[in-house]
Amino acid sequence: MKAKVSIPIFFGDLVITQTKSFNWVGKKYGYEIGDEAALAFSEPYKNGVSRYFLCFKKGNTILKDVIHECYHLVRFICNERGIDFQNDEVGAYIIGWAYEQCVKHLKLNECTQKNS
Repeated sequence: MKAKVSIPIFFGDLVITQTKSFNWVGKKYGYEIGDEAALAFSEPYKNGVSRYFLCFKKGNTILKDVIHECYHLVRFICNERGIDFQNDEVGAYIIGWAYEQCVKHLKLNECTQKNS
């Protein structure tokens, strides 16, 4: 499963993936991959637009991992856009929006914390 969503206001694309293995991330982007349940990373894109990735293992995605990776997304966006991370309202907006996107595209059930 792969979904690409335009991030409002912050000039970026969010790519949400769910896959059996993260080996493709290591091969394509040069990251050292261990036994993570989920991971987040960013890459410079083009024309000032960044691409951010939230990746989850298929069949093993739980809400605490989604929230954890969404927090990394907040840090990436704030750092890359020069936004003061101490302004927690901006971070709260980003994490809430990213969480909603993950629940929607990963088809997560918020009550059971399992893939539906």
